[in-house]
Amino acid sequence: IKMVRAGRPDLRVLDLGGGTGIHIAMSFFDEQNISWDYVDHSSRMLDQFQRNFLNTALFLNTKVYLENITTLLPRLPSESYDVVLLSLVLSSMPDTPDFEHLTRIVAPDGALIISDIDPFYTLTHPHYAVQVNGSRYALRSRPVKPLDLVANARAHGFHADDLVSIVDNKTDYSFLGVFRAASS
Repeated sequence: IKMVRAGRPDLRVLDLGGGTGIHIAMSFFDEQNISWDYVDHSSRMLDQFQRNFLNTALFLNTKVYLENITTLLPRLPSESYDVVLLSLVLSSMPDTPDFEHLTRIVAPDGALIISDIDPFYTLTHPHYAVQVNGSRYALRSRPVKPLDLVANARAHGFHADDLVSIVDNKTDYSFLGVFRAASS
């Protein structure tokens, strides 16, 4: 995100599946020149996001969409975001969002940034489990193949700036892809 921001006084970010905001948005909590559009279909995630950012500069510039990503994307204005984020959300969705909509909403020289769980890790650990108030909940995740994302992004006019594995304790846990939109 900081790479895309270089040389821009303002930045328009769309965080698809924003969750609690702890891992990404928190890095920008005191930024006054970033507009942050937060999308999540879970009211509980939104509650956590609001608790985490309530008295911050970023929260003053946040627009919240409490709805499904796939129903929202067609309604967003063209070239309206410098950065579109999909962080650890694709593996929990039944289908990947339509890249035509993603292409349309990213501004020229903007970026689509996708991070998700490594597909091999997902195949060997298909459930993401958490304890909440003494009860165990699990989400069945689906493998997201980085090379399929690269092919899909290229087919829709993006070029891959970077695709890297993120290693945690010698395990390829996740990946990060940065896809740049064509210049106007």
